[in-house]
Amino acid sequence: MVEKEGQARKRQLGGVVVKSASKKTKGGAAAGDDGHDSLFENLSALNYKPGCVVTGRVDFNKKGDGYVRVWLAPWVYGRLWETDIDDVDEWKTNPFEDLKQDQFIHCVLLKSLDPSKVDVSIRPSIIGSLGVGDMVDTKVLRAEFEQSKALPEVGTLVKGFVDRVASVGAFIRLSRGASAIVPMRNLADRYVKDAAKEFPVGKLVAGRIIEVDPSRPKIVASLSSSSVVGSSDVHTWDTLKSGDKLSGEVVRVEERYVLVHLSKSARLRGICHKSQIADEFVEDCSKLCSPGDNVRVVVLDVDKEKKTITLSMKASHFEGDEANESSSDDDEDDDENGGVEVLKGKFVSNKKVLSAVEDSDDDEESSESGDEESQDEEKAMSEDEGASSSDEEGSDASSSEEEGESKSGMTLQNILKKTKKTVKDESSDSDSDSDDESSGSEGEDKKSKTKTKSSSKTRERQRKLEEAALVAKEQAMLRDDSTPQSADEYERLLVGSPNSSQLWISYMAFQVSQTEVDQGRAIAERALNAINYREEEEKQNVLCALLRLENDFGTEKSVNKVIKRMTQQMEPEQAYFKVADMYKSKDQLEKADVALRKAVKASKGSSEEAWFRRMQLKFLMKDPAGAQKLLQSAIKEAPKSQANSLTMQYARLEYTHKAEGGDHERARTLIEKLIDNHPKRSDLWHQYIDAEIKYVGDANEIRKLFERVTSSKLSVKNMKTFFKKWLVYETENGTEETAEEVKTRARDYVASLSE
Repeated sequence: MVEKEGQARKRQLGGVVVKSASKKTKGGAAAGDDGHDSLFENLSALNYKPGCVVTGRVDFNKKGDGYVRVWLAPWVYGRLWETDIDDVDEWKTNPFEDLKQDQFIHCVLLKSLDPSKVDVSIRPSIIGSLGVGDMVDTKVLRAEFEQSKALPEVGTLVKGFVDRVASVGAFIRLSRGASAIVPMRNLADRYVKDAAKEFPVGKLVAGRIIEVDPSRPKIVASLSSSSVVGSSDVHTWDTLKSGDKLSGEVVRVEERYVLVHLSKSARLRGICHKSQIADEFVEDCSKLCSPGDNVRVVVLDVDKEKKTITLSMKASHFEGDEANESSSDDDEDDDENGGVEVLKGKFVSNKKVLSAVEDSDDDEESSESGDEESQDEEKAMSEDEGASSSDEEGSDASSSEEEGESKSGMTLQNILKKTKKTVKDESSDSDSDSDDESSGSEGEDKKSKTKTKSSSKTRERQRKLEEAALVAKEQAMLRDDSTPQSADEYERLLVGSPNSSQLWISYMAFQVSQTEVDQGRAIAERALNAINYREEEEKQNVLCALLRLENDFGTEKSVNKVIKRMTQQMEPEQAYFKVADMYKSKDQLEKADVALRKAVKASKGSSEEAWFRRMQLKFLMKDPAGAQKLLQSAIKEAPKSQANSLTMQYARLEYTHKAEGGDHERARTLIEKLIDNHPKRSDLWHQYIDAEIKYVGDANEIRKLFERVTSSKLSVKNMKTFFKKWLVYETENGTEETAEEVKTRARDYVASLSE
């Protein structure tokens, strides 16, 4: 009896008994509790209930993943999550660093998603200027609780704190009710050697959601720069379709197939059979690919029922891409001795390509062991390559994947040097061959045939080396291995290229991807001061990048401040054009219209381009009536010399924006009026006919236009041009009869001139 009374006294606070909330039943709630209501009944004697501002004591001794304990009463504590220290816009790395052990704080009691727990918050937006004993508005509490329960949507850009790092990846705290996992492959675009070191607990990071499973619930995110800064599109089973061209990472290599993890997806993996690795035959996939290689793939088939994806890496799938066209232009400069088809779709290891080439050559040489001359040449070429290839193989065995990638540029240079040396040696060999053939003896003829045979093998080997070199060059270019991966690397590059706006902007994007927005702003200011005053365009590029940064992460005031600086650095009209383009890229069309209105005002209504851009934007906003009003205003305010041009440009917009409310008949009416006022302007006829052919395609209307223009009183030179144009149209779209009729009309016209 004495023991029971003693225990009761220990659990008294100011003469009031407080029940412990730490003892749980199988259901997860405290013993004797049935959810939040029972839990808060334990604090009812202290007038503690959800929304109440109370005093608590910080305790770091029993810190959990993402929260610290705040003691509210004996045996009762609340969890203060790292996301509830500051409001989202004010989050910073290591949010608990401003709190101290046993520090007393004012906090707001919140309902937790776990009925057996109590959460607290010290966010300024919730607690405000309230004092102890005050109550937070119920609407604010309800909104905060709903927000804590809400799961982010796929593709959403989010911020969070690193809770812990395990072998499977990092766990990121998004809110007090939501935590995301970031798999190891999604921590960065590059290989992360020590995840715990690069992502310490408490670090603030930004990422993009790539998978959400509400049933578990499970949230998967990606922290790679390409996901954060790039497009928000995330590949899922519903969005993936045949024909999609994607990037991925090789995760498994077998002799007959390669398993590829698709970038910007949570767990989508596809199989590329060896018949789809390249346009040429591949015997063993492991000779060309290795785990960790970045590749470009095309989706051939998606079977949602069996959950299988079939991929292809063939170069022919990427021949039409703009990126490959630009890379092929660069390759032509380095391949003056004759181009070869390269595997444009692949990012394979340079050493693997060379190894595959050497293996295939060894097989060919062993099959013809009788050719001594061929073996001698093979030995000579291997001696030239021995030092560099042995170094590469040794370094590949001991270095990490990240270090191997950084050396790809040097590997490429060595390959090109060896290729040029091979060409030079071959030319000298061919000269010696021709001297030997001039002897005329039968033995020398036999030897000449042997050398011819070996020379063809040398050329084949050279072709394969050139192909390997081009593959390596394209790998380095498309993977962009030269992109710095740390602030120190950027600083070293900027010492040599202080006027490169591209490098400064890339440095800004790197800092933003690390959630260091203020650092990004500071780098922009450094760039504007460091770039030479003569490099006006470079400065303008940095200002545009700063504008995009402020639009994404800043306030309206900071955006307007950057716009003001842009109008001071360049012509105001051009500055507003760049501002409008930025807003259009962000789908903020109303703001873009405001910027273009200022551009018109800056030019005092005399800029034809400003008027045209505004009219075009109105069509994009699906407001053709607004575009018509702008045309009338432009004709009144712009110089008279621009009236006809503006009218024709507006008519072209009516043709091109049919889906946004454009009307072909309205366009025809405007152009017909222009032609009536200026019947001898052949350019109006050309634009009229071209628009009808391209956007309408009514053959009868087009022929009527040709008949009208060829019957008008234009110069002989213009008439000849229209007859040719008509004949080309009939040849491509008409019949032999209609084409012959055009020729007959042309003959009649020529005959009328001689009369």
